[in-house]
Order: sequence, then structure tokens, then C-alpha cells
Amino acid sequence: MCPHLLRLMSRKNSEKNIMPYNELAKFYDTLNYDIDYKEWADYIDTLIDNFHPKTPSSILDFACGTGTITSLLYDYGYEIYGLDKSEAMINVAKQKNNNIKFIKNNISDFKIDKKFDVVISTFDSINSITNKKELLNTFTNIHRLLNKDGILIFDINTEYGFKIIDGEFTYTKDNSGIFSVWTLEYDKINKLAELFLTVFERIEGSNYTRNDFLLKERIYSIKELKSLLQKSGFKTLSIFDHLTFKPYKKKSFRVDFVAIKKE
Repeated sequence: MCPHLLRLMSRKNSEKNIMPYNELAKFYDTLNYDIDYKEWADYIDTLIDNFHPKTPSSILDFACGTGTITSLLYDYGYEIYGLDKSEAMINVAKQKNNNIKFIKNNISDFKIDKKFDVVISTFDSINSITNKKELLNTFTNIHRLLNKDGILIFDINTEYGFKIIDGEFTYTKDNSGIFSVWTLEYDKINKLAELFLTVFERIEGSNYTRNDFLLKERIYSIKELKSLLQKSGFKTLSIFDHLTFKPYKKKSFRVDFVAIKKE
């Protein structure tokens, strides 16, 4: 299928047919079939072991999505809570593990009568907070939710990864009766990325239903994030090239942050 046709499929009338984010939940795991969740959970477990000064037991996983990493970390013996603003995502997560407390809420103003040793966020969920003030509020609230010496672990998409996109980039996935077209556009001036996702779900024979989604991200520089973390009471301990223990580079596509709560 030619790239031009793919762009038409993914963008034509997409602005007026965009579906609510909640509707993405039923496709989420199928779309992410190529993600090695076990490797990611192992990496987080090692970061916790390396950077938490004590032996932590409790984790809050915010923007947990359908809870796959949450469930893996539960199996490692952690007491873990999953938080997501999408009720549909939370419902899917509960089906995976009903021993975990999954909560529908927004991390920026989430309140609970409990403190955590570790707060994590995966899948560049930080980038999806496109308002800088809201991100500062998010970090500040996480600081409040953490115990003394608690750590925050998250990953981001970097500016380098988007800068190499020349206007628009399109790719496809095909798995389990779900064909998807992903078209990414990046505004270098405002540092905003838009992902137009079109999901075709096979319903019978060669018949498909079409579902259009629009996901937005803001690209924050390393300097911006370190500043926001400091303002909200954190000290940045390390920034790694994704899923490694090597320092991040200017050409890193994704990086992992580890920050500790300062009293």
C-alpha cells in the first residue's frame, strides 16, 4: 500500500470523526503487541533496587493504561496501585488482576490517605501532559504522595526523536484482525506532536469498522524537566538512554528519569 494512500486513510475527515480516548482501550493491547512488557518491568524493578535507599514495598503506577506493567510488578511482590483517567482502561486492567487496586483519577490532583515508596509512569505519559503548569502540578502532587526518600521513575519521548521527522511520518501495524495506520506530525516551533491513529477492526470477512483517534504530546527538553522537578521538590538522580544504564545522549529517542523526593 503506497504511503500517500495511507496518509489519506488516516487523515481524511479524521478531525470530525475523532473518537473519545476511552474507545481506544479495547484495541490498546492488540496495538501494542510488539512491546516487551517483561523487559520494561524488569528494568523498573532494577531501578528501584538501585536507587531507593531502603527496601520499598508500595508503588503507584499512574497513567497505567490497561495495567500490564502494573500486573507484572504486582507479581514481583510489590503492593501496587494503578491510576488512569480513562475508565475504560481501568476496566480492562481490572480484568487482568482483580487483586490490584485500580483507580480512575487524574494524577495532577489525585488524593488518597496513603503514601508510596515509588511512583512510576511509562509509555511517555509525561509527554501527554501538554500544559507546563499542569505538569508542575503533577510533579508537586507526586512529591506529596511519596514517602521520605521516595523515588519517581518515568520516561519521555525526546525532541531528537521528533526533529528527524520531516513534516510527517506514517507506518502501519497488522495483528489479530486489527489493521492500524499511524501518522505522526511534529510542530518544531511549538514542540507539539500529533498522532493520528486509524484502527480498522475486522467484523466479518473483508468488512472492517473504522475508528479514528488523535493523541497529542508536548516535547519537553531535559533542562525543562529537571527545572520542573526541582521546583516541585525533587532531585534528579539519573537520566538514562531508554531501558539501559547508559547516560542519555543527544541522539537518544527515549530516556528514563529517576528522581528522589527532597524534604
